[in-house]
Amino acid sequence: MRAAAAVLLALLLAGFAVPALAAAGQSASGRAPSALEVTVIPPVLPADSSTHQALVISLLDSSGRPTLSLANLTVFLSSSNASVGSIPTTVTLGAGRSFVQVPVVTSSRAGSTTLAATSAGLQPASFPLRTAAPSSKPVALALFLAPPSSVAALSGPDEAYAVQAVNSAGEPAYSSAGTNLVITASNGTVLNGPINEAIAPATDLTYGTLAVQTAGSTTLTALAPRLATGSAQLSVLPSSASLSISASPPYIGPDEEATLTVSVAVLGMPVPGAVVTLAASQGTLVPGGAVAMGPGGEAVVHFIPAGPGAATITASSNSTLLGPLAATTTVVVTDLTTTAASSPQPGSALGLYDFIPVIVIAAVVVAGLLLVRYTLRKRGAAPREDYEASEQPKA
Repeated sequence: MRAAAAVLLALLLAGFAVPALAAAGQSASGRAPSALEVTVIPPVLPADSSTHQALVISLLDSSGRPTLSLANLTVFLSSSNASVGSIPTTVTLGAGRSFVQVPVVTSSRAGSTTLAATSAGLQPASFPLRTAAPSSKPVALALFLAPPSSVAALSGPDEAYAVQAVNSAGEPAYSSAGTNLVITASNGTVLNGPINEAIAPATDLTYGTLAVQTAGSTTLTALAPRLATGSAQLSVLPSSASLSISASPPYIGPDEEATLTVSVAVLGMPVPGAVVTLAASQGTLVPGGAVAMGPGGEAVVHFIPAGPGAATITASSNSTLLGPLAATTTVVVTDLTTTAASSPQPGSALGLYDFIPVIVIAAVVVAGLLLVRYTLRKRGAAPREDYEASEQPKA
C-alpha cells in the first residue's frame, strides 16, 4: 500500500509540475538575431590615408535587444563613397561573439560616406561616417564604445572602445609627442581597472576591447594630463547558457524504463550540436556517454534500471563556447515485491490485523441485512393492524 501511494503521489506532483515548467519556459526561438547593428567609433575619422578599426557589427533580436549568433554569420559590407572610406566586402561574426570589428581605410580626402551591412534573413543596417583633416591642437579626450548596448559574449571580448584626441570643435587632433592616458570604471564589479592606454605620436586614436567580469553597467572615464576627460556608459546584459535534464516518468518499476530529455540553450535559443556527457549512479543509459543535441537543441535518452532504488542522472558540458554547465535529475525505481510481500502467502500464519478488512466488510453486510429485515417487518405490521381494527364489533 505504501509503494502504491508513493507512486500515486509522484504522478500527481508530476502532473502539476509539467504545465508549470512549460508555462515558465521560453519560446523555441528565444532571442534569436533579427537585425544587424552598425556603429562607427569614432563617428569622425581623420582623413589621413590610414587604417582604423572603426566599424563594429553586432546583432539585435526582434525587440531591439543585443543578442548573439550561435553559428558563424557572414555579413556583406559596402561603402557608398569608397573614395572617402573603404571597407572589406564581407566579414564573419563568429559563433558566440557579441560583435566584430572591421577595418576602415580612410583617404586623404575629407568627406562623408555611409557604411552598410546586410546578411541573409536579417534586417540590414547602416551608419554615416565623416572624415576630417586632423588639426594639431588637442584639448580633450573623447571615449566611444560599441556596440551601444552589448550582451556578454560566450567567446571573445564583450565591447570595443576608441579613445580620440580632439580639438575644441570635437574633431581629430594630433599630438606630436603622443598621449599617455588611463581609463577608469565607476563600478569595479563590472570591469576591473584602471586600463593604461597611449595614443601614439602624430595620431589621434587608440583602440581596444573590454571583457567584463559580470553583466551590469558602469561609467568609463578617459583621463590624460592637460586634456579634458572623456566618458561613456558601458552596459552589458547577461547571456549565460543553460543545460537542463528531465525524466518522464520520474517513478518506474524495475522492469520499466524512463525517458530523459536533455536540452541546451543560450538566451532561450536552442544550441544544436552541443555535446553533453551523461552518467547514471545505477542502471544503463541508451545512448550513454557523450550525446550531441539535435536540431532543436534537445536529445532523448532512455534509462534502464539495474534494480530498485533512486538513480541520479547527471548531464554536464564543458565546451569552449558554453563553458562549464551541469544539471541532474532523479528516477526512483520502486520495489514492487514489497507490495507482494505484504500480502499473505499460502501456508503463512495470519494475525489479527490481517482479518480487520474482512471483519469490517462483514459488519457492514450484517448491518445492511438487519436494516432490510427491520424495514420489511415494519411494512408488514401496518396492514395487520388495519385488518384487526376492521374486525372489531361495532357498538
